Amino acid sequence: GLLVRQTDRIEVIDIADVSYKQGIVQRMLGVGSVTIESTDRSHPQLILRGIDKVPEIASLIDDVRREERRRRSLHIETN
Repeated sequence: GLLVRQTDRIEVIDIADVSYKQGIVQRMLGVGSVTIESTDRSHPQLILRGIDKVPEIASLIDDVRREERRRRSLHIETN
């Protein structure tokens, strides 16, 4: 924002789920929204809008999450 800028971050290890959404117009424009669900109590959901190559970006975020959990030897639930 112009007058107020707020920043918050979600640690990769706190990401619980990653999904993406594209409406018909967004598909035509090649963009979409990535939703990150986390275990962070203050900000449990982060929505990134207007993301180019949205399926690839969502997959990349999920891969990083899985790798970090593997690195820390944490159980990953499979759907």
